[in-house]
Formats: sequence, structure tokens, C-alpha cells
Amino acid sequence: GLRLDRVAFLASGAVIVWATKHPEVSKGREELQSRTIDAESVVRANAIAFSQRLEAQNSKLTELVNEWTERSKRIWIWGAGTAGGELFNVYGQRQEQFQGYIDSNESKVDMRFASAPELPICTPDRAYELGVDAILIASFSVGEILGSIRQRGWDVEVADIYTVKKRSLE
Repeated sequence: GLRLDRVAFLASGAVIVWATKHPEVSKGREELQSRTIDAESVVRANAIAFSQRLEAQNSKLTELVNEWTERSKRIWIWGAGTAGGELFNVYGQRQEQFQGYIDSNESKVDMRFASAPELPICTPDRAYELGVDAILIASFSVGEILGSIRQRGWDVEVADIYTVKKRSLE
């Protein structure tokens, strides 16, 4: 029998399981099974826990975006990468609440996400010309983006998809 020691979930979707031989292999099968965790149960439990965390995150994100929408804020998503592209598929947000994407990488300008074909990708300066009141950061470069917004002197509300907390620009 094997004892499950550790499980790791990789971004690629792969699962790595560390297990050691159970020291009491000679004991009865029932007793051994009661002390051994099967990997499928662990994977299922972790998937359920992940799903619950994602649902809670989605709820907080929806609450924030709805608050901004109710206050007539023109909301932009800063980050036209993987996280920004998944905002509607994974995080369950509604396209009509957003003006578009902001990205500093000019090669992404005028491209579209399949999940949000109506939303343009613009440079920061172009987005500002169109009107920006609130920014939802969908990038791991949160600090760099906050610095860029501060440097530009924008008077906007900012939050990120990871903490779903409003960020100070001071």
C-alpha cells in the first residue's frame, strides 16, 4: 500500500503525487485502507476547494464591478494577456460593463479576444482619451501597472483580480 505524502497541481493541469510505501503493508487490507488516502479523493477534494475559492473570488469581483457600474464608472481592464482574456470565461464577468483593455504592448493594439470580441485593446494613452474612471488590473505586474498609473497622474479607482481590493494610488 502507499501513503500519500503530498500533491502538487501545476498550471498546465498536471498533478504530481508524492507517495511512500506504507510501513504496515502486512496488516489487514481494511486497516491499511483506513490509513491510506487514495489520490483520487485528494484530487477531488482539491478540485472542490479550488472551485469554492474561485466562486468566492468571482462573487467579490462581480460585486466590485457592479458597484463601479452603478456609479457610472467607465471600467477598463489593464492587461491583455492570459488573465485578461479569461476574465469572462473563468471569472464570469459581463463584457458590457467594460470599455476595453489597456495594454502597454503596442503589438496587441487592435487585436480582440474571442471571449470579448466587442472590447478593443488600446494603449494607455488612447484609453485615457476615450475616458477611464476605473481600472481592473488583470496582470501579475500589479506593482508596475500601479506605478504607470501614478506616473501618468490619472485620477481613477483601481483594483486587481487577485485580491479584489481597491488600491491606493498615493
